[in-house]
Amino acid sequence: MWRYLLEPATDSSGVPGTLVTEQWDARNVRAKFLLRLAGYLGRHPANIDRTLARLDTYVMGAQAGS
Repeated sequence: MWRYLLEPATDSSGVPGTLVTEQWDARNVRAKFLLRLAGYLGRHPANIDRTLARLDTYVMGAQAGS
């Protein structure tokens, strides 16, 4: 199961934002070793960074259109 949890947050300057937490539960994945062999686990942090950047672009673009 893969999901993103979104929680209201503020940064150290008091600017409101959203804390995004990625959760992935691989307990039911039958072939986890294939993910390791394919190098997925090593590439995953960079993939998360790209996903969060796209999410930020999407959300900020939606806010600009409001």
